[in-house]
Amino acid sequence: MDNPLISVIVPVYNAEKYLRSCIESILKQTYRGIELILVDDGSKDNSLAICNEYTMNPDISVRVIHQTNSGSSIARKTGIVAAHGKYIGFVDADDYIAENMYESMLARAEDHNADIVMCGITYLSGNDAVPLQSRIPSGEYKGERLEELKATAGMDGIKPAESVISPSLCNKIIRYEIIVKHMQDIAERLSMGDDWAVSYPCLWDAKSLVVMDECFYYYCYNNEGITKSYNEHMWRDIGQLFSVSMRIKERYRYPYDAYYRAYFQYMIILCLVNETYYTGGSRFWQLRNRLKRALSGKVCQYALEGGRGRYASRRSKVLIFLAKHRAFSTLAVLLDLIRRRSEGI
Repeated sequence: MDNPLISVIVPVYNAEKYLRSCIESILKQTYRGIELILVDDGSKDNSLAICNEYTMNPDISVRVIHQTNSGSSIARKTGIVAAHGKYIGFVDADDYIAENMYESMLARAEDHNADIVMCGITYLSGNDAVPLQSRIPSGEYKGERLEELKATAGMDGIKPAESVISPSLCNKIIRYEIIVKHMQDIAERLSMGDDWAVSYPCLWDAKSLVVMDECFYYYCYNNEGITKSYNEHMWRDIGQLFSVSMRIKERYRYPYDAYYRAYFQYMIILCLVNETYYTGGSRFWQLRNRLKRALSGKVCQYALEGGRGRYASRRSKVLIFLAKHRAFSTLAVLLDLIRRRSEGI
């Protein structure tokens, strides 16, 4: 191995409580050919000052870029523009990685001349650590085997599926020429699905993929102040994600239409469940009219024209069935009933 450079990009926004742990885990990597790019996305706490503390590190190149707040997708794009690595990796500022993550993944990438290498993820919540390997068997995928995988692998969130490829960008290293191609298509802030909009097109462009069982990436649930609350912008956000995704799909003529339809069915389910968190009281006609307006939009029309996704829960199947048949009143009654039960009304 000729010690090719890996550029690791960390989008940073108000992450002072976790940032040092994240940065230290990257600086302690057993592989030293790393370029660390910290992109401060207009933080209002001490995150930028913490980033600047590491710029004098003698062992690993650390660069800090400051930008006005634009969202993590634009911060990642900013980092890629500044990157020099053969491969690109991403770490979120409130997570951390195993010391041998990039050495192990790069060794596989070089051995197989891989475009993408993917590892498992360990999910941390309190004192619990749950390692989650890919449901795809480990090993190298190329040629017909890779094309079959592209055509049959399930989407994250569409369960059950025999094989699921996580859309996370953080458990992968991706060849620069592939990731830069798709990051350039992200021109606006994405509040939902920003990993998905990039990672799957990268997979579809890849000529070789290596899947590893090792769960090197540590995803930390931040439960401080997190409650299930109503997001009034959720329908708008999936519409924006849809516009970006369709632009990428059409520009590169990707044939995986069923993937897009299934994924946006899943996003519709999330939006419908979000309606059960509404706390403005029982306003049946307002809810019905909101559902009618949203489900008549382009994203829902597109998604609901396809076959039903392979959902695990009966509730998801019922919600999609009602949405597909434009049963707005029945859907409003069901969502209100779910809300009332959750509140013990």
